[in-house]
Amino acid sequence: MSRSRRKTPIFGMTGAKSERRDKQTWHSRMRSLVRTVLTAIPLAQLDGYVAPIENEVGSVWEMAKDGKHYFRSDRQDAVATRFSRKGKTAIERQSLKIRLLRKWATK
Repeated sequence: MSRSRRKTPIFGMTGAKSERRDKQTWHSRMRSLVRTVLTAIPLAQLDGYVAPIENEVGSVWEMAKDGKHYFRSDRQDAVATRFSRKGKTAIERQSLKIRLLRKWATK
């Protein structure tokens, strides 16, 4: 997968790299709630059991990422040029720009 590329440059609006911890916490809460409900219900009433809905456990608004946005290629180029000004030589600036554009192009 080292050569895989994004078909559409859509990124999450956040400083966080991932929502992994948020998802782990959410799933843990969900499993805990289902477990406690199932142990409290008698076996005769299990046919009428309805699982809790997702919003009872948590909200997507509490997670690290706050939606997504489209990062156009011309805007990527402008941002990469601005960030590459940190380089001291022209070759270093060019390599920084290329590295940033490749990073944004990968999955």
